[in-house]
Amino acid sequence: MAAVLGRQFQRPQLVQLLADEQVDVEHELAELRRRGVIHRKSLFSDDEYRFGESLTQEVAYESLLHRQRRQLHGRVATMLETGGGDPGLARPALLAHHFARSDDRARAVETLLKAGAEAEQMPSYRTALDLYRQAWEIGEALLSDASGEERVQRWVMEATAAFTRVTVLYGSSTDPDAERAALRGRELAQALGDKNTAGLLRTMHGMLLTVDPERFAEGVAITEAAVAEARQSDDIVQALSASRAVAWHYLLDGRFEKARTTIEWVERGLQERSRLPGAARGLLSQKFR
Repeated sequence: MAAVLGRQFQRPQLVQLLADEQVDVEHELAELRRRGVIHRKSLFSDDEYRFGESLTQEVAYESLLHRQRRQLHGRVATMLETGGGDPGLARPALLAHHFARSDDRARAVETLLKAGAEAEQMPSYRTALDLYRQAWEIGEALLSDASGEERVQRWVMEATAAFTRVTVLYGSSTDPDAERAALRGRELAQALGDKNTAGLLRTMHGMLLTVDPERFAEGVAITEAAVAEARQSDDIVQALSASRAVAWHYLLDGRFEKARTTIEWVERGLQERSRLPGAARGLLSQKFR
């Protein structure tokens, strides 16, 4: 059980988790300490321990059957979520770690999405990408068993959209999974009638492709299509956003006059929006189409 908790663990957590197991936790901890398997985390605390070697923890963990591991991770996640042990440990990343290794795949996707958002805000973009990827993978597996349940579709859409966004803005745009995420997310967004996310993913898809010289023209065409789609649906915010990407692509391609015209259009749109109350901003769509 200590190995499931991690390289470091707390005595109160073990006591709570083993309450029904008729295990003398204090005696067992003392014996493990005597053998050098675990150590106090500090000289001033009897509640926090760590494995002496990471390999020791790994061997203990691998000795469990897969079914046992999933069950134990689920118990740990539930304990942390309900305030067991140190409440400060119930952070999204740790909950996601345990739920992702449990049988509760729905809670796994939920907590992975929250953990990804937290990592993105820190910022820790590499971690965010890993968490969003896990949410996407587990969500797809859950979707295949959930007969297209809308809640799960939205989770997968959120995971793929977040993965694409972080890749484009902060990560490596050459990641082959990013285009697959953009296409999958847009497919789900269209199925769910989420025009905003569908438009955003179309823009991001175009931005991804322009990184590859051989697909630059294709990427520009996709981003231009995103602008046209947004204007047609009177989504001025998405049109302005996609137009910024288009202007950048024109600059890279040496089409400076088109870049200047596009940038001026975006500036006018942003200035008009900043001067109008929220309810009136939607009227801009007619002016800027």
